[in-house]
Amino acid sequence: MLDTQDTYMGLNEPQIGLAVPPLVRNLLARIVGEARADGLTFLGKYSNPKDAYRFGLVDELVASPTESAGTAEAIATLRAVAVKRAAAAASIPAPGRVDTKLASRSAFAALLKDHERLKRESEGWAKSAQDPAKAAAFEASFAKFAGGAKKTAKL
Repeated sequence: MLDTQDTYMGLNEPQIGLAVPPLVRNLLARIVGEARADGLTFLGKYSNPKDAYRFGLVDELVASPTESAGTAEAIATLRAVAVKRAAAAASIPAPGRVDTKLASRSAFAALLKDHERLKRESEGWAKSAQDPAKAAAFEASFAKFAGGAKKTAKL
């Protein structure tokens, strides 16, 4: 994640009246803990890069290129970091890495196999998102971000 003053990470569903999908909420709680997940999902709090790193939402912070460098350099910087991390992971013998990953994510993977539940949840979310009041709140949320409003999670 780029470590800039203008970068924030969070879920905007609560701020526009939508439920955070249960799978997303469960995964978030597994990563950041129940109490922090409550703040992020119930209140729609946003985290700045340093907090996102401290919470475990991102693996690494990347220094932002100078403002004059622009978006292309920022993307190139993030890409280089991602390639380096992928190469490091690929250098670990696959059988042990794969078995460890499967064991650590088995409960979450089991939830993803429940296709009926996923269908019910996604259809319910899509129906809820079509509510005119929620659509207006969604537009207001985009306008807020376009205007540069900042919301930082203090959890």
